[in-house]
This record gives sequence, C-alpha cells and structure tokens, in this order.
Amino acid sequence: MQMRNLEKAVDAIAKYCWEEMMCNDIRMEIHHIKDAETGKLAADPDFKAPVAKCGFRWKTLSNDPVTGKRAQIMQATRQGDKIERPEPFSVKLALVLTLSPSEIATN
Repeated sequence: MQMRNLEKAVDAIAKYCWEEMMCNDIRMEIHHIKDAETGKLAADPDFKAPVAKCGFRWKTLSNDPVTGKRAQIMQATRQGDKIERPEPFSVKLALVLTLSPSEIATN
C-alpha cells in the first residue's frame, strides 16, 4: 500500500469501529524497525504521521523481553458521550488493504 493511501485506510477503519463496535477507544500497535544508519529502533515516521492525522496519539510503549521486539501503542478516543460496556471488548487482527483509485475517489 502506498503511504498516501494509509490515512484514508486508517480513517475508514476507525469510522467503522466507532459506528459498529460501540467502543470508547481504538488502539493500534506500530512495530518499531531498526534504522540502518543509527541502529536504533523506532516507529517508521512515514507510517506514523498518517495514523496521527487520523486522531491516534501515543499511549504507551510495549517491549517483548523474549523477542526483543518493540511496538508503540497509538490510541484514538471517542469524542462526545462515552459508551457504557459491561465488559472490555478487544479485537486483535492484522490486515493489509489495497485501495483502487476508484475507491479512493469515492471516499
């Protein structure tokens, strides 16, 4: 997926979650990658910027002691009235979206 389409894809997913899943927060993990020049682990800024434009903000950092992998947890919070849920609701998944030019133009 091209990065210019990422913002539209994240926005569409968030809109779906707000309308269909009745949740107060949406969290997304952005796994860190090693910078070839510095050797440091960090979230890809070209990936993180469109996610931030969709209202996701830094929540916390997750480190896996077994694998050494690190992920930045980004969270978007429902604006307006909160939804009362008797139990937490969690959906964990990963997917890759490809938007055709006609789908992008209509959204």
